[in-house]
Parts: sequence; structure tokens; C-alpha cells
Amino acid sequence: MAEIEEDDTYGRMPTALMPNIRRPPPTIPAAIGSVLYPLESLHLDRSKPIEIQMRLSALKIQKHEKHWVESTKQPGYIHFRTYYEHEKLNYCAVCSEGVWRDQPEMRPIYHRHISSIQYRITATANQHGEYVCPTCRMTVHSLKSGIRYPVILTSSTLNGWQGTRSLNSYPGDEIHVDQISLPGAKLKDLALAFRAELGFSYKPVDVVVIAGLNNIISGQSLEEIVFEARVLKKTVLSVEGSTCMFCTLPLPPMMTALEGDNSTPKNDKTDLLNRLNTQLKELNSEKNHPYAQRVPAFHTFGLKKTSKVEKQGPNQMWASKPRHKDVCWRESSKSTMLHLSDSVRLRMGRSLTRYFMGIYGILPDRKDRWKSI
Repeated sequence: MAEIEEDDTYGRMPTALMPNIRRPPPTIPAAIGSVLYPLESLHLDRSKPIEIQMRLSALKIQKHEKHWVESTKQPGYIHFRTYYEHEKLNYCAVCSEGVWRDQPEMRPIYHRHISSIQYRITATANQHGEYVCPTCRMTVHSLKSGIRYPVILTSSTLNGWQGTRSLNSYPGDEIHVDQISLPGAKLKDLALAFRAELGFSYKPVDVVVIAGLNNIISGQSLEEIVFEARVLKKTVLSVEGSTCMFCTLPLPPMMTALEGDNSTPKNDKTDLLNRLNTQLKELNSEKNHPYAQRVPAFHTFGLKKTSKVEKQGPNQMWASKPRHKDVCWRESSKSTMLHLSDSVRLRMGRSLTRYFMGIYGILPDRKDRWKSI
């Protein structure tokens, strides 16, 4: 039996596992009454048993989600899969078998595709329409989600960011946030994955993108990377009422050199990455979108400011210079440092959850509650 990598969160969770049916039904979202979970979205009839209504509603949602994913597939995709899935490792049934205007024919695509949406549409529900969610604090909750989909779209930068919760004591997300992770993916790959999974969604989608480092590694220019980012944003906004925000990217030691560092990488991409982060901020700010100032920025993660004494003429002065903090990176050698450590990535992921809670008005102590889009 093949081993499952540690950060493959959804791969670890067996879909056949049944929720604990001894607990009192039904599970009502903790954020009920917010923008994400308005009371009227439950559509409950007081004259009928709530448990039955919640189950039927949840199973209906699961059926709809499964339908829109399968509606992108071309007839005969089973034969196509049977032919190509043994050619290489990591055949992706989601991205390979979808067809639309930009991809009129099926084509074999091989990459790791980790998705909470794919997990949910195949999950086994109990008699209350609930399933075991591996990322939420409320582990067993309804298949029925809010009126919008909060989604983290990422490459390996934040893939499996929760880590092993039994070791880091992270209790789980306060609200359900869907995640689509493609380790090694470029921005165009994430656009394809989004189209295949959520391109036909009947609900608006709020997407946060954390990707782009693989584009730089592949040798693409700034213009090519920004073009792919715009295509991804256009793909997300094609779902009516949706939003798409980009987080600024961290500065990996393997490709960047800072003023306080003692070494410089062979292929220095510091200027390119800084300009890319600036372009991503400008993409967020188009049309003065209110979320632009709220989306988390990660370009300072993994860095440390150091104070050094510098001589200027007869006087001395303290100068603060940023440098990479080696302990914050997963890899041990500077020439290979690309991924932040698990503890830092956990902070990053939690900030994204708080971002979604903020725009949905679920933070009870904040004065600036957000209104519906």
C-alpha cells in the first residue's frame, strides 16, 4: 500500500468513516446569523422535524456539488481515465477530464491534487446529513455550507498548512474553508483546477490565492506571471458575485538575497519577486475593492530585522536591516530553502481563516463588520 504524505490532509481521512451518531442532532454552524450563514438560508419548516429537513437539505447540496463537478467531464471519461491513469504517477481525474471553451478536449494531466471539495462530495453522511471534516474545529458538521464558498487556492506554499494537529494542538478552523492544493503548480494550473471544481458553482466563491513561486522557478518573466494571475482572477470572477485576492509571496532564501544576509543565491530573483508582489497588490486594489486592504501579506514571513552598528564619518549609527531567519524555513540548506516551516505556515493559514471570518462579519469583537457583497 502506497504511503500517504504527512501534509495530504484529505488523503489521510477515509471517506467511509461514519460520524458519531450518538451526539444530539442537528449541527448548526457556530456562525449562524452572519453574512456566511444567514438564518433564512436554513429554510426550515417548523411544522416538520428539523433533523429530517437538515438531512435532506445537506444531501441535496452534496448532490448539486457532485453534479457541477461531473458536468465538466466529457462523455467517455471513464475509458480515457482507464487508458491514461497507469501511464504515470498522480494522474489527475479532476483536471484531465474536464472540457470547456478553453480546453475543448480531454488531455492527461499528472499532478497531486488535494481538494476538500472532492473529499466532501464523496463523503459518507450519517442520518443527519453530517460528515467528518478533517480541518474544522467542529469535526462533524453538515454537508450544507454557507451561501458563499471561502476557498484557499495554493501550490505547495500552504499545502496541508494545519500539519499534524495532535502534535501542534491546533483545534481546527472556526468556520469551514475549502482548500484546493496543487504542489508544484503554476498559476495557470490553479486556474484549470478552479475551473474544473468550481467553474459551474451556483454560489459565489471568495478565493485567496497563494502561489507564484513555481512560475519564478520555471524562468517566467514578470509579464508572463502577471498574465497568468489575471487569467486566474478572470476565471474566478466568471462565477457571478465572486471575489479573488492574491497574498504577497514569501521571499525564499534559495532565490532571494536581503541586505542583512551573508550570502547571495546563484540565481538571484529578489527584484523579480518584489515587483511581482507589488503587481499582486495592484491586482487586489483594482476597482478599489474593499477586501484589498484585508488580505494577508506574507512577504515578511521568514524574515528578521537585525540592528548593526555602521560608521558614518566620526559617528556611529544603528541601522535595521532585514535578513532571512533560517529557523523559519523547512529546508536545512540556504540553496534549497523554499518552504516555510510548519509552525510559520500554521500562522499563515490561521490568518487566512481570520480573513474570511472578517469579511463575513463573524468576528464578534470587531467594530468594522462587513456587509454582504
